[in-house]
This record gives sequence, C-alpha cells and structure tokens, in this order.
Amino acid sequence: MIKILLFFTLLFTSFTYAKSDRTLYSIGYAYIKVKGLPTANGINMRIQALPQANKKISIQLAGTLSHQPLSDNRRLRYASITLGPAYALTPFIDLYTTIGASGISYQTKENINKDNSSKSVSWGTGITFTSSQNITLTLGYEGSYFKMEGKSYPSHALISNIGYRF
Repeated sequence: MIKILLFFTLLFTSFTYAKSDRTLYSIGYAYIKVKGLPTANGINMRIQALPQANKKISIQLAGTLSHQPLSDNRRLRYASITLGPAYALTPFIDLYTTIGASGISYQTKENINKDNSSKSVSWGTGITFTSSQNITLTLGYEGSYFKMEGKSYPSHALISNIGYRF
C-alpha cells in the first residue's frame, strides 16, 4: 500500500513540477571518432526553446567543438553547428533531430605545415530526459562524411549533456 501511495505521489508531483515549456540550456561531452584518424574529445552545447504557438515542438540549436593535440606536433580539430526540431513525447522525454554544417582539420606527420581540411553536412538525433526538478540529461549522436585527399572519412560523435530548464 505504501509503495502504491509513493508511486502516485511521485507521479503527481512530477507532472506538477516538470515544465517542458521552459528554455533548456545544456553543456556536455562529445566523443568524436573519424574513420582512420585518432579519436577526439570535445564539448557540446545546446539551447532548446519552445515557440509560444506549439506546446509539443521546440527548436534546438547545438554546437560541438574539439581540438585534440596529437604526438609529433600534429592536431585534429572538429567543429559543428546544427539546428532542428525537438518533439515532447511527455513532459519528461523529448526526441530531437538536427541538421547543420561541420568541419574537420587534420595535420599529418608528412606535412606538419599543411592542414588537411574538409567541410560537410552533419546530422544528428537524440533524446532528452527531464527530471521533476527541471534538470536534464541528453544523449545523442551526430554524424557527417568528410572527403580529404581523395579519401572518405565518415565521422561519428556520441554526445552526453546535462542541463537545466529555466
């Protein structure tokens, strides 16, 4: 009986206090793997705002940035900016998809003074969980496809953020 009462109390208070119509600001970690290149660790930031006209669909802007120093004075840089919709399944769960632009720059051992760089379309998808205290956890994926020196380099980024709805 106490478990049932506790469950309904938590359920009721969660629906009362979770506000999915507030602007979400979050920051977190990005693990970036480009085929044939070393992995990079970076930072991901996102803002999600809800237009007044719709209570289920919001707009999300996200950016990822990484600068990974490597051995032999080489480096790997990755940057992306994406925009897309997020759909609120419940006050606690949002699904999102994004599309945008990304770029990569990589120095090889053979030519340390030359950057091999490429720009590409990037896409992403993910899920955001919101607690009743408006603290959020976002898990996502971002992909793109680069061409440098006649070779193809698909990239995959795994993203995890923590944020707050103000």
